[in-house]
Amino acid sequence: IEVFNQTFNRSSPEDCKGVSTQSYHFLIASAVITILAALGHLAVVVVQLYRKPLEYLQHWVNWLKLPLYFSSITFVSVFASPCLCVHNWQWQLGVVSVFLA
Repeated sequence: IEVFNQTFNRSSPEDCKGVSTQSYHFLIASAVITILAALGHLAVVVVQLYRKPLEYLQHWVNWLKLPLYFSSITFVSVFASPCLCVHNWQWQLGVVSVFLA
């Protein structure tokens, strides 16, 4: 990957300029935990939709859950790459996640 005229190899955290190995591993662990939590909540949503679809869709809070889970997964998925290159649209999704939480 080439970012700001610097080439990053996607093989190890040492290739990420300016981020310590400990910080890199913390970011990866945080991203994995966030993704697993969001996927777990999405599984609960699917079960609720299967059991009582009309009752589930009538509550306005349930309409906020899906964008929250998808935007949080999309935002933290960037931390899985060693260069930690976050695009503007991913920051905007992060803001949506924080707002909906």
